Amino acid sequence: MDRVYANVGAGQGWPGWFFNIDDPNVNIATMDRASPDRGTYQAWTSGDDESEGWDAQILWAPSNNLQVIATFSQLERRTVNVGSFPKYPYSQDRWANWYFPDGAWGLSGYSLAQAYADPTDTSTWQGAGYLGKGSDDDTPKLTATFCSTYVFSNDSL
Repeated sequence: MDRVYANVGAGQGWPGWFFNIDDPNVNIATMDRASPDRGTYQAWTSGDDESEGWDAQILWAPSNNLQVIATFSQLERRTVNVGSFPKYPYSQDRWANWYFPDGAWGLSGYSLAQAYADPTDTSTWQGAGYLGKGSDDDTPKLTATFCSTYVFSNDSL
């Protein structure tokens, strides 16, 4: 498994078989090894974002039949707390998915030393690459909308 992780870290493939929760021969390092839902436990505490900004709406009705609405908002979001993992009691499981070395999850492209203060203790995750950045929920910084309605009168038909 050390070789598999080294290859993935070097960009040489994805060992999806490694995380097959239906295979009893695969060690996927769950928090409870005796659990019947082996591999599905999500041991993570979500973090916190904060935001500040402003928004404005304009409603213009030049006649009884026509309304025009325009809105604009500006929002700045920051991650202030990245969350945490609980302390995983089995330090020998150095191939757990939270140590996975790709760029999408696990170590998210960072080294063990950057991601964890103590790489043998999952509770020391430092949120490498997340803290101070914007929210991961893809909320746009600038948003604008424009719409109008027109009501046809009965005598215009």
